[in-house]
Amino acid sequence: MKTTVSATQAHLLNGDGSVTIKTTKKPGKSFPYYPPTENIPGSCEISFEDEKGDRVVRKIQYSPGMKSIFVDEWTDKEKEARPKRIKLTNGFYIAPRRDTNLIKYLELCGYNAGNDSSRMPDTSALFEIIDYEQKAKEANEEEDKKIQALYFANHAPLEDVRAFALATSKTRAEAEGIMKKTEQLLRYSLRDVAKRTPEMFVEALQSSALKNKIMIHKALDAKTIELRGENSLAWAGGDVIISSPQGMNVIDWFADLSEKKEEFKDALNDIKITLIDNVEEKVESKSWEEQLLESALANEKIERVASFYTITDKDDEVVLKEKGKVAILKAIKTNKENILSYIV
Repeated sequence: MKTTVSATQAHLLNGDGSVTIKTTKKPGKSFPYYPPTENIPGSCEISFEDEKGDRVVRKIQYSPGMKSIFVDEWTDKEKEARPKRIKLTNGFYIAPRRDTNLIKYLELCGYNAGNDSSRMPDTSALFEIIDYEQKAKEANEEEDKKIQALYFANHAPLEDVRAFALATSKTRAEAEGIMKKTEQLLRYSLRDVAKRTPEMFVEALQSSALKNKIMIHKALDAKTIELRGENSLAWAGGDVIISSPQGMNVIDWFADLSEKKEEFKDALNDIKITLIDNVEEKVESKSWEEQLLESALANEKIERVASFYTITDKDDEVVLKEKGKVAILKAIKTNKENILSYIV
């Protein structure tokens, strides 16, 4: 059998081709933390499936100078060689890259904590191989998340930053404090969270339930909706959208139900559309259809309920009903269903 380093080992190599192993013993509370010396036996039996799918047991042994670690490949004379123990110093040992038999033995032996499936009952897990490739990957991923989190804290629109902070706040007092913070103080506090817990920060940004909470807070901030008492959310000056059970935060309740029930998902979508409409209404330059819509709303020729715009005839029969400002403006512009005759 070949004794070169296998493809499965390649990611375990240090930059210089060596392999580092670490004791499985828990570190102590004071220096040197690990035992000054610890020996790993140089031979053991391992169990695995062969090419036919049969379970086989083979003895492996590390003896310097041998052509293989598999004892059944040795000559009778070679089988007289004694195994060499691997000595850990202060919990660690570095196997040099030139000693491919040693690296192979460390990868396959039952003393390796990663070999649960091939370990024999009389062998215990004594060490683990430090996977530098995996550690580098994890470090890179954490750095990427930190960059994402810091970018949001530094550059996202202020209303999004404040809504995120409110959505992740734990208490009413904390939420009230967030509302009082200036932009610079708010971004500074979020940067601190982004640096300390970037993974949690990015997971929160990607959470659909939290996105719902952010949308609700943005709508509250824009006065599209309002809190009624302790347990209800309502359209500003209009109907109640949802009421939560006593003692339950209505924003959390609404955000959670929006994930589970279609009717509340639709209600949240109406809020989103209305919020967009309200932002669009702040634009100073208005087209003729926007001016006509404002006039028709003021003269009650078009009725708006939540995100729905309705036009009726003199007998109160519905002529046209559109969802969202974009849709009703398009209808006015194209004179859909001859609606101009009803609103001009």
